[in-house]
Amino acid sequence: MDIGAYNVDIDLYGAFPFYMDEHQGGAGASYGVLLLNSNGMDVDVNEDFLTFHIISGVLDFYFFAGPSPLAVVDQYTKLIGQPAPIPFWSFRKQQF
Repeated sequence: MDIGAYNVDIDLYGAFPFYMDEHQGGAGASYGVLLLNSNGMDVDVNEDFLTFHIISGVLDFYFFAGPSPLAVVDQYTKLIGQPAPIPFWSFRKQQF
């Protein structure tokens, strides 16, 4: 379901470039990086580094320290919000 365009003070859509890495090893081996910026950007991911190419704007970096991938995703969704639940009818549970 989509919200109508009559909500002029609400952003309808957004892109959140989020990167998560998990190292093989002990506790605290997972982390995530999020850059919030409303301008156009490219993100290059290489084996050893991340490169953010941003046109302009404010650089709001967020770092999420694990220790597990589930903890990183939990911290990330607490910041940006969780997706809307899937409607029950989409599971094809209707009775005919």
